[in-house]
Amino acid sequence: MGKRRGRPRKAGLRTKTDQLSRAGKAKPHDYGNIKVIERHSRFQHFIADKGREFEGTPAGRLWIVGAFDGHDIDPQVLRDCLLDYAARYWGYYPNPPAVANYTQENRRGLGGSDHRQPDPAGERFELLDSILRDCGQETRQTVHWAVIDNHFFPDEDAPWIARIINTRVADRIADLKRRKQPVPPDLAITGELARDTDWLSLKLLVHGALALARGTNRQPVSSAA
Repeated sequence: MGKRRGRPRKAGLRTKTDQLSRAGKAKPHDYGNIKVIERHSRFQHFIADKGREFEGTPAGRLWIVGAFDGHDIDPQVLRDCLLDYAARYWGYYPNPPAVANYTQENRRGLGGSDHRQPDPAGERFELLDSILRDCGQETRQTVHWAVIDNHFFPDEDAPWIARIINTRVADRIADLKRRKQPVPPDLAITGELARDTDWLSLKLLVHGALALARGTNRQPVSSAA
């Protein structure tokens, strides 16, 4: 009868007392696919890891590069108002864009928002949407370009948003060169720079975000006197 074998020795680095080292058990952090890694490498030069959770949306990326700066309301509030509107939109209109020709009455209340504040009847969304409608069709459409139309492809930026982000990257590169600091290779311009019409679109987007931020203390539409 052969000698009974014990439990196999675990592989990995060991301490002086022959204990399995914690360093040996540590796994490298998985940052996702190569596109996500490249995106994070690019945006970390603006806000480091503090804004990582917002890299996955165009509105978040615009916030990271400072596109919402310079107003009397915190840029994070403007970002959150836009993302909140988008979340409530898809709670109110839970079906894909192919059903966009359905009447509002047919779609109303089909799904509750997945936001922290329950909105099963869609009253909060109706309030936010009425605020944007009061801003004019151009503003509301621009908000939709930024946070609604990309719902199924959040990694893709509308062309005007991509050009604004490229311009912000170019500005950062120019600032580093002016201060005679090295330019990281992953801080790269990946396309065209912004045009005058792109800045107009950003102005309309910010106008909508400011209106949402200032008007959310209004009563829901169906509860108003």
